[in-house]
Amino acid sequence: GLLLQESANPAVVLLPEFVSIAQRLLKTDGPLLVCLPTAAGVRVAPADNKRLLQIMLPDWRRVIRTTADPLCGNVLELDGKGVTIWAEPLPASAPATAASRPTVHIVR
Repeated sequence: GLLLQESANPAVVLLPEFVSIAQRLLKTDGPLLVCLPTAAGVRVAPADNKRLLQIMLPDWRRVIRTTADPLCGNVLELDGKGVTIWAEPLPASAPATAASRPTVHIVR
C-alpha cells in the first residue's frame, strides 16, 4: 500500500492522474481503495490484492472509527471513471450443515 506524505493535500486523490500514478507505483491496473481519516493519514491500496486488504482493512476500520472527525468515514474506491464508496464483497457462505438447518415438524 501507499501512505501519502503528511504535507500532501488529500484532495490529490480526486485528480485523474493520481489513479494512474498510484496504479503504476502499486503495480496494478485495477481500482484502488483509499482510506481518508485525516489529511495526514491518506492510505491507498490495490482493490484486487485480497491478501494485502486482509491485513490493512482492519486497521483502516479502526482508524476511521477512532478518528474524532474523519475526512471520510468510508473506504473509497477509485478507478479511471471516478470515486465511489467501496462496497466490501460479502464472504462466500458455506452450505448449511445438518446441525444448522431448521427442523420442520408437521403437526396434524
